[in-house]
Amino acid sequence: MTRAAIYARFSTTMQREASIEDQVRICRERAALERCEVIEVFSDMAISGASTRRPGATKPPRARRARRR
Repeated sequence: MTRAAIYARFSTTMQREASIEDQVRICRERAALERCEVIEVFSDMAISGASTRRPGATKPPRARRARRR
């Protein structure tokens, strides 16, 4: 089974936390259709996609490197 990680984000404080939950739910549904095992979920709240300082966006590559060791 293919493994997958989910990264969800919303960019402004005008959006709500449920936005992340909705994105994760949709991604999990797609992963199930594709027969992927979701091994981890990463997220950022109220951080612009234009910013390179998104903690959740930097975690997946680090987690993948850590699993290889």
